[in-house]
Amino acid sequence: MELKGRCIQVEQRDRATNAITFILLDYATKEEIRAFGVTKMVEINTQYCLEGDYHHDGTFRFGNLRKMTNCRQESIDLLSICLTGISEQIAMRIVDTLGDDIFSCAKEHNLYSRLVNIPGVGNRKADAVIEFIKQGTDENELFRFLSGYSVPYTSILRLLSEAPKTSIDTIAQNPFMLMAYDAPFKLCDEIGVKAQLDPWATNRIYAMIRQVLQQMHQRGDTRMEYDAFLKTVTRYSFTNGKSTLAVPTELVDILLHSMEYGKIYQDGEKRYISSVSAFLQERTIVQNTSRIKMSKKTLVADVKKYIEEIEESELIQYNDEQREVFKVLESGGISVLLGGPGTGKTTVINGIVKAYLSEHPDGHVLLCAPTGRAAARITEISKHTAKTIHKAMQLRWYNNDTKVEPLQYDFIIADELSMCDTELFSLFTKAIQSGTTVLLSGDYNQIPSVGPGQILRDLAESEQFPVYRLEAIIRQKADSLIIRNANAILNGEKLKTGPDFQVAIAANDNAIFNTIRKMKYERIPQILCPIKKSIAGTFSINHQMQTKREWTDSGVWIDGMMFHAGDKVIMNTNNYEVGYMNGDTGVIRAINNGFMQIDFVDKSLNIATAKTDGMNLSYALTFHKSQGAESDEILIVLPSQATRMATRELLYTAVTRARKKVFIMATEGVLESYMLESKKARRECGLKSGLLGRIKY
Repeated sequence: MELKGRCIQVEQRDRATNAITFILLDYATKEEIRAFGVTKMVEINTQYCLEGDYHHDGTFRFGNLRKMTNCRQESIDLLSICLTGISEQIAMRIVDTLGDDIFSCAKEHNLYSRLVNIPGVGNRKADAVIEFIKQGTDENELFRFLSGYSVPYTSILRLLSEAPKTSIDTIAQNPFMLMAYDAPFKLCDEIGVKAQLDPWATNRIYAMIRQVLQQMHQRGDTRMEYDAFLKTVTRYSFTNGKSTLAVPTELVDILLHSMEYGKIYQDGEKRYISSVSAFLQERTIVQNTSRIKMSKKTLVADVKKYIEEIEESELIQYNDEQREVFKVLESGGISVLLGGPGTGKTTVINGIVKAYLSEHPDGHVLLCAPTGRAAARITEISKHTAKTIHKAMQLRWYNNDTKVEPLQYDFIIADELSMCDTELFSLFTKAIQSGTTVLLSGDYNQIPSVGPGQILRDLAESEQFPVYRLEAIIRQKADSLIIRNANAILNGEKLKTGPDFQVAIAANDNAIFNTIRKMKYERIPQILCPIKKSIAGTFSINHQMQTKREWTDSGVWIDGMMFHAGDKVIMNTNNYEVGYMNGDTGVIRAINNGFMQIDFVDKSLNIATAKTDGMNLSYALTFHKSQGAESDEILIVLPSQATRMATRELLYTAVTRARKKVFIMATEGVLESYMLESKKARRECGLKSGLLGRIKY
C-alpha cells in the first residue's frame, strides 16, 4: 500500500542496521504515523510517498520511498523556481504531460521522449527535468541495494558523497571499489559472487592484497615478510571470501610487483612488503630524526648548578639515574627517556624544564603527548601546561591530506610516546624545526599504540640516540603494592595483596556482572576490561552503568546506542575536521537540535550527532583505550574469554593506570593465564632497520 504525507520529525538513525525511523503526517487521515525503513536520509518538511505495509506494532514499514508533490500548482512552482530556463508556462505543459505528481515518473523508461515532445522543451531542458525528478531516487535504490548486503552506513554515505554518479551496475561490475570506503572484503566478495564475477579477476586479487595489508596494520605491523604475505593472500579467498576457487600463487606474485599501493624492499637477507603509506612514513621519520640529530645544539652548557638549585628549592634529592637525564640539555638533538611507574620520570622532567627556563627565561618549551588524557595527566602532575601532539601541530584535514604547522620551539618533551603510532610520529618529526632539542619519554613495557608501529621501542633499540633508563623505584613509592605488582607482572612473579591491591576470584562471568550491577553509581571506579563482548565485557558493563541513573532527557540514538546528557563517552576515530581524536574521553554536557556539547579533558566541542562515528560509553574501557589515563581507583575485570587477549604487557598497562588502589576481579584461571604468558608485545616494523641504515630509501 502507499502512504503519502510530510515528514515532521526524524526520531532516530541506527547506523548499525542502516535503518531510519521518522514521523510522517499522513495526508489521508491527518494522523501522525511512525515510519520505519532503510533509506539514505529524509528531510523535515519534505513530502514523501512510501510503499509498504503496517507492522503489528503500528509502525508503517516501507520498502520504497520517494519525494512527491501533492498538487498540480506545487509541481509547477517547483519546476519553474528550481530549474533555470523553465518558465511557468513550460512548467504547466510539463505537468499536464506527466501528471500532478511529477516525481512519480522517475522510473519511466520513455520519460525523455515524452519531455522532448513538449513545445519549448529541448534536449538540455529535458535532461535538467529528468535529473531534478530523479533526484534522490537512484541514491535511495543504491542505498537499499548496499544495505541488503549489510554494507556499513558510513561506507554508503561516503560513497554517495564522494562518488554520487555511482550506479548499481557499476558496483556489480566491480564491487571491490567499495573497499575504498571501508566496506569489508567479504561483503564486496558476496556481491561479486552473486554477479558471477571471475574469481581470478585482477580487481578481486588486488582487493585481497589491500585487505591483507589492512589486517597487517590492524595488528600493529608496518610490514610483513614477502613469502608469508604471498601465502596469506593466496589463502585469503578460502578463509574470508565467498568464492571457493583457489587463486594461483603465481598470479598474486605478478600483481604484487605491479601494484601502486604496496612497496617491496630488501632488509638484509629478507624481503618485505609494506603499504606505500607506512613505508613513506617510516622513511620520513628516519630522514627527520637524522636532520634533528645533525643540527643539534647545546641549550645549557653546565646543568650541575641547576640540579643543585632545584634540589634545594624543591627539597628533593635526585638519584644518579635521574641526574644523568639532565644531560639532554647539554647534548641537544634527540634523546630517549625510559621509565616505569615509581621511577620518578615526571619528577626529573619537571626538573629539566626548570633548569632550561632558568637558563632561558624567555625560552619556548613544549610539553606534549599523543592523547588528551595523557596531556591532561602531564599538566596535572608537572604543573606545566601540556598539549596533545595534534593540537601542538594544529593538525587538520584538508583535501584528503593532513596539514600541520611547524613546531617553533627550542625544547620539546613528548611523554607517553609508547602510544604514538607511525603516522602521527612521522608528522611530528616533520614539524620539528632543525636545532630543536627533543626528549622522547615513555614506557614501552606497556602495550604499543593503537595504530601501526612501535616507535618508542624502535628508537631506543636502534641505539642511534642517547637513551636514559630509570629503573630504581624512588624511596617514597617503594612500599606501593601497585608498583611492586606492576613489575612482578612483567617478570611473571606472584602478586601480593594488601590495602591498595586486592584480588578476588569469581565463580563465573555472571558472578562478576552481578557484583558490578550491585555497585552504587556514585562509588563506581574506572572499570577496565580487555574484551568488549561478554556478559562481563565493556559493552554489557557500560549499558548496566548507564541504567543506574535516572535520566531527565529523552536522549539521542546513535549507531544502535542511546546517549544522554551526563554520559561518559569515548571517541574511537580520528576526526581532524571536528577536532577530536581516537581515544579522547569526555562527558556529554548537553544535547540540542542534533548537536552534542562534549567536554573533553583539554577542550569542549559542539559536535553534530552525524559526526560522532564510533562514539561509545566509557564507564568501562578496554585496556587499550585506558592507556595514557590515570584514575585513583581501578577495577580490572577479567572474564573467562579474556584469556585469548592474555599478555603481561596488557595487564601491566591496566594496573599502572591506578594512582591509589587496584581491585582485580577474575574468573578461575584467567589471571594466571596473564601471568604465565611470556609473549612480548613486539611488532613487525621497518623503522629500526631504517634507522640503522639497512633499508635503502
